[in-house]
Amino acid sequence: MTDSASGTIPLAQAVDEYLDWQALDKARSPNTVRAYKQDLALFLTYCAAVDVTSLAQIDRELLRAYQSDLARGPGRTIVLSAPTRHRRLVALRSFLKFCAREEWTPGDLGVTIDLPKLPRRLPKPLDEAELSRVTADTADGLELNIAGMRDRALVAFLISTGCRISEALGLDRTDWNTHRVIVRGKGDIERTVVIT
Repeated sequence: MTDSASGTIPLAQAVDEYLDWQALDKARSPNTVRAYKQDLALFLTYCAAVDVTSLAQIDRELLRAYQSDLARGPGRTIVLSAPTRHRRLVALRSFLKFCAREEWTPGDLGVTIDLPKLPRRLPKPLDEAELSRVTADTADGLELNIAGMRDRALVAFLISTGCRISEALGLDRTDWNTHRVIVRGKGDIERTVVIT
């Protein structure tokens, strides 16, 4: 291991240890770890292009230049969307926070990264033709046994309430009332869904 107190740990090694921590200690899904790896690989490529190879060389100026490069990098013909830049910068912030926690850096440089604002988009509802197709496919594709009736009820519940599948699968009998159900969504946010 390199001298982490002086910040000379190689950047690539720090990224590898961060990804191991995400996979093993945080039990992130393989897809999440793969996405972090891809996002941080772009940062490593950028750092290599400007001769940055250790954590000690990372500073606010480098991070601002990287943010600018993501938005309108040299030779880039298209500007990356705000959600893509946001995801890449969130991965970098998380990595830098990990490095500070491991005391490989004097502080958390990730706090200096400004994330682009994300547009709030509402989900697009299904039109009548799509709804008819989903309900017909569900009716045709499921057998008339207990499991088939359960699956039909689940599809009907999803369509009528607009719940995400993860929200519906997270429901328990105690969440149900006669005319409404309490749903826990992303970020453990609770909301009440009316059942008609």
